[in-house]
Amino acid sequence: MKLEDSTLGSKYTLHFPFWLSPNQQMPAQTYPVQKKLKCLTLTFGVPILNPEYKENFYVITVQGFDSKESAEEYFNHLWAGLVWMLLNRGIGFNITKDIQNSDGDVIDVNLPAVYPSDKQPITIGALLGDFIFKIDFEQFYSPLLEGATVSKNSMFISDLSPELKLALELYNSCCYEQLLPKPKFLMLIIILETLANAYKKENSDKIRQLVNEWNQQIKQRIKELEANQEDYKQNKNHEKLEELKAVKSIEGRLKHLKDNSLLDRIKNLVIETLKVNEFESQKYKKTLNKLYGIRSTLVHEGKIKDGKSFLEDLQEAEHIVQAVLKAKFCSIVEIHN
Repeated sequence: MKLEDSTLGSKYTLHFPFWLSPNQQMPAQTYPVQKKLKCLTLTFGVPILNPEYKENFYVITVQGFDSKESAEEYFNHLWAGLVWMLLNRGIGFNITKDIQNSDGDVIDVNLPAVYPSDKQPITIGALLGDFIFKIDFEQFYSPLLEGATVSKNSMFISDLSPELKLALELYNSCCYEQLLPKPKFLMLIIILETLANAYKKENSDKIRQLVNEWNQQIKQRIKELEANQEDYKQNKNHEKLEELKAVKSIEGRLKHLKDNSLLDRIKNLVIETLKVNEFESQKYKKTLNKLYGIRSTLVHEGKIKDGKSFLEDLQEAEHIVQAVLKAKFCSIVEIHN
């Protein structure tokens, strides 16, 4: 991507709108903020909003591109910056990825756009005005700019695996929607399960295959026995009633085996991704056993055993998810963590 010195006059400008988590409310700054990033000039602003707009809507305009294509490519760098902000500050975001076609005369303020820098486009939906930022700006822009300076070109997004893309989307939803503790905990575990799909070990796959086959057979037998349960009771057929009780117990044990198989892959994911030593590896295994036990209780019983320590468990789960996502994201976009 070729850039020119913005002091000499740039040819194209990138209009980059985004939304932040609605609950990120802190003292406002009421003046425009401008930052230099290599040959680029980034201006952080906020629209003068119509009543239907929310206060968490912001715009970055970037000047310093010598071509429309290089400006469009830089969209991915700002996306990486928002992801890095998410992983370091826990601030969720929302963006529209489709760049609108514009000659610079008129743009929709809600959509990203590239236009000639000598134009002052009319904005549909709102007017760009003074910068009113509702979170600590210093805490916001540092990781965003750090993430935007990825050393790879804009095609790095194609290197993200489907599992990593989905995991990032799920974690972003956790932060953006401000989920309650129990749903958030389950979402964090789902993120680890999603990433663990890439860590399928041969024995784990065989276990899952056998468990699935046995589970189908058990379900079919339970269905047959339950269909005749009333007859067994009337005829005092205790043997069949005991069999029904036994196969239901086996069904629960099969669920436990299936959970353990997936837990093993999560352990492999965390330990291999974070490259920890043997002592730390044992600590992570112990923590993951505890967290996955909480997950199983929530899923199968809909409750937690110890509500007082649950928030600490939630923090542990989020710490692990953040560490794994940061390590994987850094390995692709080459941000120095």
